[in-house]
Amino acid sequence: MGFFKRNISFVLLMAAALVTVAALVFLFAQKRIAAKQKEDKVQEQISSFEAAERGSYSINAANLAAAKSNRTRTDKAVQDFVDTLVERYSFPPEKRTGLECVQILRDECAAMQKALAAKGVAVAATAVDFSFDPVFKSTTPPAESDTPQLLKQLRIISEIMAAVGPSMGSGSQVLRVNRLTPSGARPLKDGLYSVETFEVAVSGTDTAVQKLLNSLQGNEAKGIFIVRSVDIQELVSVGDEKGPRTPVRPGSGPVAGRGAAKSGALVKENPAIEKKDDRIFLSPRDIQAVLLVDLVEFENTK
Repeated sequence: MGFFKRNISFVLLMAAALVTVAALVFLFAQKRIAAKQKEDKVQEQISSFEAAERGSYSINAANLAAAKSNRTRTDKAVQDFVDTLVERYSFPPEKRTGLECVQILRDECAAMQKALAAKGVAVAATAVDFSFDPVFKSTTPPAESDTPQLLKQLRIISEIMAAVGPSMGSGSQVLRVNRLTPSGARPLKDGLYSVETFEVAVSGTDTAVQKLLNSLQGNEAKGIFIVRSVDIQELVSVGDEKGPRTPVRPGSGPVAGRGAAKSGALVKENPAIEKKDDRIFLSPRDIQAVLLVDLVEFENTK
């Protein structure tokens, strides 16, 4: 004990040295472990490279042939799918002379009007030409280069009217039909398909309009029709007159809608009031609906 007491500084120094050596040994062991893990990863990569060099994964003739075969099968599957879409959802171009085109438009517009009348659907004077009024009023026939687009437009409108007749039914009316894509312009193209927009205005019951929307977006039509928007106004009657009206706030009293003001129809007091979301809607339930409909047509890229 005397030795330790006389050499306390030496003892403390030796103890500190032992602790330092133990810490260094521990850190060295940790570094060895980390180095071994890295060495194993490097060896794994070297083994992979050696396997590739031996030919297991090399770009050889057999692998190239398999890759080309896979590419060919994939391209064919994609093209077959596109062909199916084109066959199901496209309108093949029809080229006629200008005079032949005008006669076809006149005949089929009359046929559409007759088919709608058979379902009890009236066609307003503003819609009897089914968007072809400029062609019918022109003193010269359309250019032959324009006839494919005009005849395709006719086929599209025929599809829309084929949905209007059974859906709207007796007592309804077609108010107007317009192709909103600028006159003479080709449809907007986006890769495999093109889009053009049509405006269709009808009047009838709310149930009939709902059926029309479902029919347009069903699976029976030749094209894919997407209803972009629907603008609805309720119709009110005074005597034999009808006109659209806008909702009124409680306490504001009845007002005439824009269409009613133009036609001279008035909105009269009606005890049958339906209140929704702090708005008042008057009977009856006849409505005027303006639909913006996009036609999506797939095109062959061969």
